[in-house]
Amino acid sequence: MWLALALGMTAAMALVVWFIIQSIYVIGVLCPWCMLTWVVTIPLFVLVVCHVLRSGAVPVPVPMRVRSAAAAAYSWVFIITITIVLLIVVLAQLRLDVLSHL
Repeated sequence: MWLALALGMTAAMALVVWFIIQSIYVIGVLCPWCMLTWVVTIPLFVLVVCHVLRSGAVPVPVPMRVRSAAAAAYSWVFIITITIVLLIVVLAQLRLDVLSHL
């Protein structure tokens, strides 16, 4: 079950990355509902993948250093999420110049 959830979250994260690229670089508009989806999907992806890696729910052997890195990242999910969201904000500001339109 955890592996299926991790695969689903990986697919969701890939879709979110595609939406971010489309929103910022192709369409040129930031959608509030899309951004809400991004803010929810990013931490869920990090949480699920870190849990699967640290618990050993993957059917292939995972090196111990990967497990310990996942365990460490699990407690830093909030900071990782804020960092990723700030990166998206910087990309959007550089491309769309959002602050000048406020």
